[in-house]
Amino acid sequence: LDTSLRSLRPVLDVIKKINTEHNLRKLITTILDTMIDFCNARHGTLVLFEGEKFKVELSRDRSRRDLRPPERGVCRAVLRLVRDTGRRVVTGNARQDPALRLADHMQDRDPLSLLCLPLRLGNRLVGAVNLDNPDVEGAFGAPQIELAEILTDHAAVAIGNALLHNRSIRDGLTGLLNHGHFE
Repeated sequence: LDTSLRSLRPVLDVIKKINTEHNLRKLITTILDTMIDFCNARHGTLVLFEGEKFKVELSRDRSRRDLRPPERGVCRAVLRLVRDTGRRVVTGNARQDPALRLADHMQDRDPLSLLCLPLRLGNRLVGAVNLDNPDVEGAFGAPQIELAEILTDHAAVAIGNALLHNRSIRDGLTGLLNHGHFE
């Protein structure tokens, strides 16, 4: 028990850090880097849903390098499935999974293992975190999925808090910092 509690310490430290961060970019970067590191992923992307469209907030790889659009490799079919069902999508071999036709997937990089989790604020689905590992089949086992779900739940709350904080210190019309924040 003592060893397992010690192994959870880095995760608890990250949860504490994301729950106190108000800068949205730093917050999303911390969330994504943590999920990539702890969940056996090589790449990760955080996407917000805007109606029928998907807005990529951040896409990174294991070396903490931001990925350019051609490198991202987020499958719209998987994002649609998460958005429409509100449930996670996990597959050990996305290239052979008949439920996932990756026709609209990236040209340069096909994932082998794929995990896409919904981001919920209360009952509202606001986005998804997409993790992949192009090198390992079945990279996302039960421990990685459970940890990813815990981190995603905390991430959604932290993102909601950061957005609320940003709205509370800025004027809605001009976008400038308000008098209360100035004081």
